[in-house]
Amino acid sequence: MADGERPAIPAPDAAVLQDLPPDQWAVLLRHARAALHRLDEHRLTARMVQLRAAPTGRLAGGRSRRDLCRLLAGGGALWREAASGLQRDPEARDLVAVLRGEADPRTAPQPGPAEPAPDTALRRDQRLRGRHRELVDERDAARRRVAGLQARLQAEHERAAELERELAEATRERDDLRARMEQARSAQDQAVERARRHREAELAEARRQLRALRRREEERRLRRQRRQEARRAAEQREADQTAARRKGRRGGVRRATPGRPSRLPPGVAPGTLEAAQALLAPGRRVLVDGYNVTRQHRDHLPLEQQRAWLAARLATLAARTRVRPTVVFDGDASTGTHLASARKVRLEFTAGGTADDAIVAVVASLPPDEPVVVVTDDRELAERVARLGADLVATRTLLQLG
Repeated sequence: MADGERPAIPAPDAAVLQDLPPDQWAVLLRHARAALHRLDEHRLTARMVQLRAAPTGRLAGGRSRRDLCRLLAGGGALWREAASGLQRDPEARDLVAVLRGEADPRTAPQPGPAEPAPDTALRRDQRLRGRHRELVDERDAARRRVAGLQARLQAEHERAAELERELAEATRERDDLRARMEQARSAQDQAVERARRHREAELAEARRQLRALRRREEERRLRRQRRQEARRAAEQREADQTAARRKGRRGGVRRATPGRPSRLPPGVAPGTLEAAQALLAPGRRVLVDGYNVTRQHRDHLPLEQQRAWLAARLATLAARTRVRPTVVFDGDASTGTHLASARKVRLEFTAGGTADDAIVAVVASLPPDEPVVVVTDDRELAERVARLGADLVATRTLLQLG
């Protein structure tokens, strides 16, 4: 340690600082505030900034005093600055002795009546000079802070100006982009409208060509149908002559000539009971639209009884004519309809589809030359199976035979 240099004051306990007498606390507070002003901004905490700005009266007690004591007792830069000032202050000799543990604050001499001393003027001058240095230091620290704040303010102004320029440029780019988007949207709408008119023209032309093709196809179909009818008429005449010759030799029911569709005997009108007898030849497949029959002739019965009644009638017909009847019902299969009397009748249920579609599918799946009879009064179903060459029998005619 150099001559005349006093040892550093160790950081005291916060409780010691809290218990300092008012006169010693006033001395310590003066040096602590000076230290807060001398510290650089980056070394100050948020609480230090608040304490530096607080009036002296608030630091005399309460929470502000406790916080300042804890900061000084931490032994950091704040305490080192304050201790440096205390070591240079002649008025702080008693306080320094207490802080070094050399005296008890409770037994430290209290201020009494002033006594004249020969060095009073010198001590006052030294004290004033020390206070002047502290004020100069505080002024210089304040100037440095102001300069730093002005530099930061100037930088913020420049940054704000730069941001305004960037915002203006971004606004111009946005407006330009919006204009280009409007132009592109207008061009796209025009292109879509042109494409729509072009597609509509193509669709109209395709429909016109389709109608022309359908007319030509219909004309070819009519010509083919007329040729077939002429050929069938010739064959029918020959069959009628043959049947007439055979009829003179033997009696019985006259049968239709098997085909798709079958040819009725000469003199037998379609849709009559005699035509149905001619079509229901032994071994002939018969498809019955189940609910179309029962709901017209037994609609007052529950569905299960309707199915049982129709199955019994078809079983009688199958036993007498030896046809192969299949009844198709809409919906899922249910119990109670597979009766012993209906063993010769096949019952089918469509589950998820319709009976009409199921009957059309069966007719379409048969060989083109295998005759098949469909029993229904449904006009749409009759037209669909007729196009496939199936023979038709009305429901009432079927019941007359069964």
